[in-house]
Amino acid sequence: MATHHVIKLFNTIEYDYDLREKIYECNGSNELMSMLNSIGYYFDNDDIDNALNMMHIQCKTLEQAENLFHKADWLRYLITH
Repeated sequence: MATHHVIKLFNTIEYDYDLREKIYECNGSNELMSMLNSIGYYFDNDDIDNALNMMHIQCKTLEQAENLFHKADWLRYLITH
């Protein structure tokens, strides 16, 4: 179930400017994870890897794969700093 939350977040941040703003307003990983949990996104680093593997299989172009890996790296960075 948590993997589904990561997939939903990856898809949502593409178009949800307000969510991206909320993410950038967080001061540190604890605040970020609390905010994400409060709006229904429950996951950890392992879930990011699982979601990445599931979504990578569906990529049809190199550009889609690169975009996916970029989002995963971005999210990993934010939740570890």
